[in-house]
This record gives sequence, structure tokens and C-alpha cells, in this order.
Amino acid sequence: MASSLTIFITLAAAVAAKECSEHFAEGKVPDTEGTFLCRKKGNNTFFATVYDTKIRCPKFSAYLLKPEEQKHDAYKRKGFTLDPDVPADQQAHSKDKAFDSTHDIGHLAPSNAFTWDQSDDGAWAHTYMMTNVAPQGSYFNEHPWAFVEKHTREFCINHNVELYVVTGVIQADRPTMVEGDAVPEYYYKALCDVKSGQSVAFLGENTDCKECGITKDGKYILNFSDVEKKAGYSIFPSSCNPTKVDEAFWDVFHQSSTLATTAAAKECSEHFVEGKVPDTEGTFLCRKKGNKTFFATVYDTKIRCPKFSAYLLKPEEQKHDAYKRKGFTLDPDVPADQQAHSKDKAFDSTHDIGHLAPSNAFTWDQSDDGAWAHTYMMTNVAPQGSYFNEHPWAFVEKHTREFCINHNVELYVVTGVIQADRPTMVEGDAVPEYYYKALCDVKSGQSVAFLGENTDCKECGITKDGKYILNSVSDVEKKAGYSIFPSSCNPTKVDAAFWDVFHQSSAILI
Repeated sequence: MASSLTIFITLAAAVAAKECSEHFAEGKVPDTEGTFLCRKKGNNTFFATVYDTKIRCPKFSAYLLKPEEQKHDAYKRKGFTLDPDVPADQQAHSKDKAFDSTHDIGHLAPSNAFTWDQSDDGAWAHTYMMTNVAPQGSYFNEHPWAFVEKHTREFCINHNVELYVVTGVIQADRPTMVEGDAVPEYYYKALCDVKSGQSVAFLGENTDCKECGITKDGKYILNFSDVEKKAGYSIFPSSCNPTKVDEAFWDVFHQSSTLATTAAAKECSEHFVEGKVPDTEGTFLCRKKGNKTFFATVYDTKIRCPKFSAYLLKPEEQKHDAYKRKGFTLDPDVPADQQAHSKDKAFDSTHDIGHLAPSNAFTWDQSDDGAWAHTYMMTNVAPQGSYFNEHPWAFVEKHTREFCINHNVELYVVTGVIQADRPTMVEGDAVPEYYYKALCDVKSGQSVAFLGENTDCKECGITKDGKYILNSVSDVEKKAGYSIFPSSCNPTKVDAAFWDVFHQSSAILI
């Protein structure tokens, strides 16, 4: 009976497979059982999916990545929809328990690769069908896997080549089932450049992990044959040379999956301890005028919110102050539709436009396009609870500058935000769950961090009964999901006696 079922599915899929053959190298579909779905609009095909209705999970999605289509991006997210070509009770639903607080709804054919057609029922809309998604570990999806997808598109654009891509999942021998929905054991992505006869694959563990098997010590693990062995079927034909990986060919993937390798990061390295940039994805911006750098920001264009701003606080620069405010401006280095705007609804009556690199720390240069002006760019701000910003957080910033001046020491400062597992979005702008500020005095090997709840609060986690809560940097790193300072800052310890300024009560402001 099982054999007959397999033959039936294969024959029923033949027409659809032929129709979508352009998305497979030599038109050869990986030999595995499932329901074949050709995603299309009219005569234009977008990608193909093989879906397992028994466990309500796709096996893979395949598509031809074209460089001319990869220069677009999406500035909003779309709701997930059921696939009209598969019975509703044979699909996972977006509210199912398999997609819990630790698992995202992970795309196989990624939405960002199809933003070239955002029409009704167009390519982008098809990526949001439930037959193209599976439960994916949140950190895995948003960090290691996001880098693979980003660098795949970059390779396609940089080399102006078409790539055959198959993105799939691999189940455990006994699939992990959550109320009828399978949670994959692995995700894989396989790439083939037919003209050059080159292929590579990435295999990621779908767990609560840091590098997840995608990288080791920040460097990509390039393989292929191991993926086919685990999947149990051939992914590409021999023309792709699936048994060999030419690492030199896949140059984009020689990059560390960190920002420390970028030219801008190198230019702004003086604002990071040992020049080491926190290991998180985003657009790196080095704020400068001429050869003088002011601070660095890592910005997330997907949710129109910075991740952090970092700067070296120097005592001789902290004896100035500004007695006026400046209007907020868009950052000329980031497309306008990838930034929040000062009039957006996220900045409502309960939320200020909160600086990450604080304007008062940069009043030593109030020239046109100087340090102070750069702090008012929209890539350096995020929605911040008004009382939190104007009271507990204001004290942290005031006492940070006082410490720098009183002790005549340079401080490395990283001020960042932390989003909820599913970021709170207001018309395309993310509203952070937390703000943090981490300080390091390298000469003394001392560090401390402050973590504040971005809510309608009184002390907001900054103080308790008017006294500062001094956190280790490593405690904040656990929430942020990346390292902020290297070991020379002793991020696991806090010497409360050393940070004497923060022994003061902040009650007068609370």
C-alpha cells in the first residue's frame, strides 16, 4: 500500500514538477516522497515545495536565485496564510503550539529573496504560505541561519550568477511531534552554480544553540555530501559536483559571521575594547567627520531599530554641555524606508525618542555634521518609555560621565537594546523590551552593566529602593545573545567598590 501511495504521489506531481522544472539543476527534482507544489502566478513560477502532509511539514523548497531580483528588500512583514492547494487539516497553522516562545515560523524559501514581486498573490506572498515554513529555533533562525541567507544573496549579487538553491529540513528517525506538527532536527541549505560546476551546503542543528553547526568559532563550515547522507536523498545532479567543495570559490562564506570583518568596523575599531565588535548581525555604521570617528552603531534595517551604539568616553571631552536640543534627522547612509521616522507612531505620548549614544556625551563637537549632530540621527535612537528615559536612565548616563571625569579614566561604553523573542512592532518599527548600558575600564580590568525594562515603570530594574543594581556584563550578554566585551574587561564579575559613583542613591530623580 505504501509503495502504491508513493507511485500515486509521484505521478500526480509529474505535471507540477515539469511546470516548475526551472528551479532545479537540469530539471531534476530530489528523489523523495511528498506532495509537489509549484508556486506560481499565471505563467510565472516562483519556487517549488515538496510537502509531507502526514507530519504537516515541508521537506524542502527549491528556487533559482537570480542576481537582478536580489536588489530589493521588504520593509514590512506579512501574516502567514494556509496554502489553498493543501487541505487545511494537513497543514500546520501559525498559532499551533509547535511555534512556541522558543521556535519561530521559519521560512524555507526566504521572504527576502522574493521581494522583487510584492503584488497580490505574488512571489513574496507565496513564501508566507504554511507549506513553506517549519518550526525553527528562534536564535538559530535569527542569527546563524540569517547569516547564511544574507551571504547567499550577497554571493549571487557580487558574482552576478544564478544559483540553484534547495532549502530543506531533516527529521529525526522518530520525528519530534507537537500536536500533529513535526519539529525538524536539522535545517539545510544547498547551493549550486551550474556554469562553474560548484556546490556547497550548510547544515544547522534546530536546537537552542549558539553556532548551531553553521559556523565554528565564527567561521562557516562548508560541506555537501554529509547533508545528502543525512537527508537520505540526492539534492543535486553530478553537474554540480556535489561530492566536492571548492572553498576558494565560495569567497563570501570566508567571512566570519561577525561584523568585525567589515571595513567600517575596522575604521571605528577605537570604540571597541581590543577592536572587538559584539558578535551580532546588522548594518555597521561608523559615525565620523573626516578622519575623526565619534561612535559606532549596529542597526537592524528589518525592524528599523538599532542594536547598539558603542563609543570611547574620554574625560577631557565630558566637561562640555548642550543647553539646547536638536531635531532628529534621517541617516544618509541608510535608505529612508529602512529607518524609523521621528513622527512614527512608535514614538507616542508614552515613548520618547531615546538616544543610544547620548547627545550630552558628544557636546564637545557641536559643529555642522559634528559628533553631537550624529547622535540625533534616527539610526542611533529607539522608542523608550518616557519616565524610564527621563528618570532612571538619565541618572545612569549622568553618573557614567561623572565617573569618567572624577577618576580621569577612559571608559568603553556599549549602549544597546534587547528585543522580545517576537519583537513588539508598531507599523514597522520595533519597540525594545530592554535597554542596557555596559561600561569597561580596560586599565583596571573592571566592568559593570545596567539593564532597564522599557515599560511604564518607576525604577525599571535600574535601581531597587533607589540604589543601583550593578549587573555583570555577562548577565546582560545572556539576555542580548552575544558577547559585549572581551575577557580583559572581566565581564563575569562586578567590583561594586570600584564603581563608587553608582553607590549614590538615584532616589531624588525617582
